[in-house]
Amino acid sequence: DDSGRLVMPTRKRSDVDSQPRMAGPLWIHTLRGELLGRQVALVCCGEAHEDCIDLTRSNSVPFPDLVLVEDTSAGGTLSIPKERQLGRKKGVTLKQAQVWATKIFSGWDDFDEEQGALVFTADRTNRSGQPVGTAFIGTVDRDECPGALKGEIPPQTSVFLLLDADVEAARYQQTRIDGAFVPDEELDALIAARKHRLLRDSNTELFDDWLLRLADGDDPDPASSMPYPTLRVVLEAPVAADDVELHTEAGVDEPPVADPRIRAVDLDSDTDSDDDYDPDDGTGTYLAYLQRRIESSEALRHNVQAIDPRILGDAEDDISTAAFQALQIGPTPADAEMIVLAESSEGSASIAPAAAAPVTPEPDGPPQSAATDPASKGSTPTAHTSHHHHRKETKDHPVPIPSWEAYFGASGDLLYYSPHVKADYAQFLAHCVCTPTALSRFFHELYFGTVQAALAHLKLTEATRPLASIRSAIYQPSAAHPMLSRGNAGGEVPVKSVPISRFLKAKGSNPPRLWVSGLVDESERAGLRGLVQRARTWFDAAVQTLLDDPKRGDPEGDYFKAWLHECHRDVYDDLDVDDPADFCRRRWAPSESGKPRYDLNKFTIPSIDEAFQEFALLAKESRRSTTRERVLAEILIDIYQIRMVDLASILSVAKAVISASKHGEPCVVVYYGGADHTAGLVNFWLSEGWESQGVVGKDEWDDHESRGLKMPPYLRGLRAMFPTRKRSGAGGTCLSATADATTLEGTSANNDTNSIHTKAPVAAVAADAMTTCTGPLCSVCGVHKPRKHFNSGQLKKPPPKRRCRDCTAAPQT
Repeated sequence: DDSGRLVMPTRKRSDVDSQPRMAGPLWIHTLRGELLGRQVALVCCGEAHEDCIDLTRSNSVPFPDLVLVEDTSAGGTLSIPKERQLGRKKGVTLKQAQVWATKIFSGWDDFDEEQGALVFTADRTNRSGQPVGTAFIGTVDRDECPGALKGEIPPQTSVFLLLDADVEAARYQQTRIDGAFVPDEELDALIAARKHRLLRDSNTELFDDWLLRLADGDDPDPASSMPYPTLRVVLEAPVAADDVELHTEAGVDEPPVADPRIRAVDLDSDTDSDDDYDPDDGTGTYLAYLQRRIESSEALRHNVQAIDPRILGDAEDDISTAAFQALQIGPTPADAEMIVLAESSEGSASIAPAAAAPVTPEPDGPPQSAATDPASKGSTPTAHTSHHHHRKETKDHPVPIPSWEAYFGASGDLLYYSPHVKADYAQFLAHCVCTPTALSRFFHELYFGTVQAALAHLKLTEATRPLASIRSAIYQPSAAHPMLSRGNAGGEVPVKSVPISRFLKAKGSNPPRLWVSGLVDESERAGLRGLVQRARTWFDAAVQTLLDDPKRGDPEGDYFKAWLHECHRDVYDDLDVDDPADFCRRRWAPSESGKPRYDLNKFTIPSIDEAFQEFALLAKESRRSTTRERVLAEILIDIYQIRMVDLASILSVAKAVISASKHGEPCVVVYYGGADHTAGLVNFWLSEGWESQGVVGKDEWDDHESRGLKMPPYLRGLRAMFPTRKRSGAGGTCLSATADATTLEGTSANNDTNSIHTKAPVAAVAADAMTTCTGPLCSVCGVHKPRKHFNSGQLKKPPPKRRCRDCTAAPQT
C-alpha cells in the first residue's frame, strides 16, 4: 500500500492452496498451556541466523543460484594452481564443457571463500563448426578474481567465472566483503522491494509480515465469541537499555592494571584466510531486520522483549549506544592502564611489525612469537577488526558501560567468530574461582540471586583482582620488554576486567541483581515460585551435561571445532569442518591431503573436573597461560552463557504472560531465536505439561530447498490457536477444525519425521487423546469426522488422510 506495508491480497478461506508460504524460521513448534489462569499459546520459531538478503532470493532458497559467466576483465591472464583444479576433459565442445562444469559445481558450499572458474581452450572445430578442445575447472581465491590472475592465456581460450545469478544479492555481499557499511535504511528499502517480488512470483512472504498482520488484528474468524488474544513477542536480540540501570559500588576502586601474566598474552593474529572473504560482518541478519520491523509497529513496539544480555552495555547501533551512555553517572572513570601507557616513555609506541614481534617462550613448548603461535598459523600480529562482531570499533566510539554479562559474554565471540583475538579467562578461573563447586555456586547466585551473594564464592583480593582481567591494553611479553599498546580487539572484548565497582543491574533491584536474576525475582513475586524452581533445576541439569563432556554434550559441534582449531591446528586444517554438527558425531574423518583418516575419538575435551586440575597447575606454576588453557576456559564460561540465554527465554515467556492486561484473557507469545535456544525452550514447556499443537518445518534443509513453510490453519489467526471443544454424539469430545492433524501425529506436511520435536508432541497429547472421537481426516484443514478409533486406552493408527469438500471438489486419498 502507499505506506509501504506489505498487504496480503484477499483470499477465500477455503482456497487453502492459495495461502502464502512463510519463510524465516527453520521450523515452528506451537504449544498450548495455562499460566496464571490464562490460556497461553506459545509459538516457538527456531532459525539458523540467515541473512535477510538470502531469504528473499527466488522461491526463498537461501543458497545462491550459481551461473557461469564469461569473464572479459581478466586482462588476458589466468592461472589455477594444480591443487585447486577439480577436473579436466578433452575433446569436448564449449556447451558440453559448461554442462559438465555446472554439474561439478552443483551444491558447492565454498562460494563465499573461493571463486569457481572454467577454462576452455579450442584446438579444432567439429563438422558443425563448433569449437572443440580441452576444458578444466578449478577454484581461485576471491581476491584474485578478476584481473589479478597470472599466466598468459593461450589463443582461442575462454574463461568463465561462477557467479551469483542474483545480481542484487551479489552486489550486497561484495560490498560487505569489501568492508563497506550498508545503512539499515538502504538495506530495508532493498528488502521491501525483494519481498514484494517474492510474494508475487513465489507466493511466499517473510515471517515479519505474518507477525505484523496478526498484531494489526487480521482475524480469519471475526465472528468468533472468544476474546481476542493478547500478542507478545520474545526475541533472541540484545537486551535494551530501558531494562537496566547502572550500579556503583561504594568504596570499591576501578579495575587495576592487569597482572603481568595477562599483559604477556600473545598479540592478536590475522583471521584465517577463509574469513577474509566471509561477508558475515554481523549485520544484515534477518533477526536484526525483524527487530527493526517490530520497533516500527505501533501495535508491537511496546509488547516485545529482547532476551540476550551477552553484550549488555555494548550496543549495536548509535541509538542504542546513546541510550546506554545516558545511564552513565558523571564522567567515565579513567582507565588505569591507559594512564600507565601515557606515563611510560614507550607509551606512544605502536605495536611492532610482525617481523619484529618479540619472541617469548611458551610455558610448555619451544619459543614462539604471535606469528608462530599454532593457533594463528599463517598470520601476523596486528590489531584487527573482526568481520563478525556486531559493531566495528572506531576511535570516537564511547567506552561501553560495564556489565557482568558482557564480561563473560565475550567468550562466545572468541570461540565461534574471533579465535584470532587473544583473551584469557584461565587466570580468573585458576586464581579467583579455584574449584568447580565454586564456579557452579557463583553462577547460580549470579543468575538466581544477588551479585553480592555471588561474589562471596570468589577469591577477589588485592592480589588476585589483577588476574581477573581477561585482556590488557598493555602488551609486555616479559619484564625486560617495554610496554606497548596492544590496541583494541575490534569490539570482541568490551569489558576487560571483572566489573565489581560499576556494572549494569536489573532496574529497581536492591541489592543489585543481574538482568536475568531480575526476571527470576519478578516471576517469584507474581506467584510463579514453583516454576522458577523447576527452571533452576532444568538450568543446572542442562549446564552439567555440557560441563561433563563438552564434545558430546554440544550437538552443534561448535566446541569441538574450536578445540581442534586451537589445540590441534594441523588436524583442523586437514579436515572438512564446514558442518560441525555432523562432524562431531563421526568416529572417522577423511583427510583432505591424502593422509590416513583420523580417529576423532582420540580428540576429547576435558571435563570440568579435569579442566580445574589443569588450572590448579597453572596457579601453582605462576606463569602465563597456554593456548589450550585459554580455549578450555572459554568453553567452560560459554556453557553458562548459552544456558543463561535459555533461562532468560523461559522466564521471558512467563513475563509476557504476566504482562497480559486482563485475567483470563488468552495470550499468544511468539518466540523467535536460534534453533538451539528455541529447542531448549520447547523442551522445558513440554516438561511442564503443555500440549503440542504441531510442528511445521524441520531442523535440516537441503541447500537448494525452498524455506517456505506451508502454514496450517491454527497459525492463520490468534483465535485459531485456541481450539474450542464440542460435545459429540458418542458422549466424548472432539477437537474443532482449528486442531490440526499435527496435534495427533506431531508432524506436518513440512516437518522432518526425524526432528527432535516429533516424539514429544505425541506423548504430550496421548492422555487427552483417549477420549477423542475422530474419523476421516482432512490433510489440509485438519477437520475430523466423528468416528471412534481409540480403544482400550491405546493410540491406534489414524484413518487414511483425505481432503474434505471445503478444500477440494474431489476427495483425494
